Amino acid sequence: MDIRRQKLTVVSFSLAFLFAVASPIALQAKEGLAKLRVIVRPVETDVFIDGQHMGDATYDGTLQVPDISPGEHTVELRNWGYTPQIYKLNFTAGKATYLEARLEPLQGEVSGPLGQIEVRHDHRADILLNGKTPEYSVGHVGLSHGRFHSTLLAPPGTYELAVVHGDKTYWDGQITVQEGKKTVVDAGTGKTLVAQAGPMPDPPYFRGHLLRSQVVVGPVNAAFSAAPGTINCGESSQLTWNSTGAVHNEINGMGEVQATGQQSVNPTATTTYTMTAKGPGGTATPTTTVTVNNAVDASLTVSPADVTYPGNATVSWNVTSPGTTTVSIDPLGTVGMSGSQQVTIPDNMSTGGDVTYTLHATNNCGGEATRTATLHVAAAPAPAAAPQPMPQAAEAPKELPKTASDMPLVGLIGLASIGAALALHEAVKRMS
Repeated sequence: MDIRRQKLTVVSFSLAFLFAVASPIALQAKEGLAKLRVIVRPVETDVFIDGQHMGDATYDGTLQVPDISPGEHTVELRNWGYTPQIYKLNFTAGKATYLEARLEPLQGEVSGPLGQIEVRHDHRADILLNGKTPEYSVGHVGLSHGRFHSTLLAPPGTYELAVVHGDKTYWDGQITVQEGKKTVVDAGTGKTLVAQAGPMPDPPYFRGHLLRSQVVVGPVNAAFSAAPGTINCGESSQLTWNSTGAVHNEINGMGEVQATGQQSVNPTATTTYTMTAKGPGGTATPTTTVTVNNAVDASLTVSPADVTYPGNATVSWNVTSPGTTTVSIDPLGTVGMSGSQQVTIPDNMSTGGDVTYTLHATNNCGGEATRTATLHVAAAPAPAAAPQPMPQAAEAPKELPKTASDMPLVGLIGLASIGAALALHEAVKRMS
């Protein structure tokens, strides 16, 4: 700040303070309502009550706000390039409330390229860029045009611009700022035009005093990263971010965040996080991705693979998986991550066939694996036939009794035959 500005600031501040002390009668509020008197530095600071623009502390750094309803209200003091101050004040009917404050300047300068915005309307109305709340205020109309030598600079780009005061919106529309050019907005007619502008060096955020004011809206920049970028299911990653020139910062899945910060995340699937940093100077949307490894590795065997009914075999399995994992084997049910179990061939397999065992493994990150193993069962052997009785040997013929003679039996038969014949012949003779 130069010496001239320091002197003018001291003098104006002193006059404003004396005026505030010496004029209590002028601040008498209407019956049933309250008043606010603000004394603030730097000059040109805008005053908002409950989100509505009440005016600015002009060249003398003071502002009187009449007709405030009793009770608690939020009072915001904003000047682009300075840290805002926000108060909760309790107003009493018929009385005036005094507020004295000094805003702290932000450090650094704004780098180009830049273009100029000029708004033509009531000098006390406020200019909002890219938003409708007090955070998007870049100064009143008088800072961009008509009050001595005043300029409003912003990076090239497309903006949503609104001109507001109290509960009224005088103009709301889209404008385009070009490098080295001046975009003029007539809030009364709604017309815009582009004109030539002077040189635009890298200036500080704000410069204001009795004879000259300049507001420079810097671009919104944001950086966003995740470490590590690849994790196993169940592990965490650290998000780190930083933004400049933004008044609102948001990360999907996390909501509103501070301009600078860190947070641990535990995604259960590969996730791309988007940071939206938004301010009067534009919007930045950096992204970062956390890749989640959810692979499930599994094996399933049955040994031996071939059996003959009745019999048994051993089913063995092993699952390697990140995260919380559930393993089941059909028809054995839920099992551990690894193990073995002896199985007996069911009775309905006595005629042979195949028994299929199916393993299912899933983890809480969506990873899954399915494995099968087949046991071949051969039919039971046919039962042995009952033994047949051995056939008995034929009985040996009995020997005929031997005669007293050693004559062969044939001879005896022959003699008997001759005897019978002689007897028959004798009988025949007698009958004749």
